Amino acid sequence: MEKLQHYVGRLVRLRPAIFDRLASEARRRGAAVENSFIVASARTACNKLVCCGADRCLLVSPADVSLV
Repeated sequence: MEKLQHYVGRLVRLRPAIFDRLASEARRRGAAVENSFIVASARTACNKLVCCGADRCLLVSPADVSLV
């Protein structure tokens, strides 16, 4: 679980497949989205990261992000 804490406070980007799904949803709503998120916290119980962008927070797997 210490590995998840390594991501907290770091800038990450989503994998292209995940980001494309998010971007298509945003386009349907008429919103713009950038592929740049800060990891706010790590949920060790479910092995997920809470990633916050400009207007949304996402719960994603560490495998779905890459450090910038």
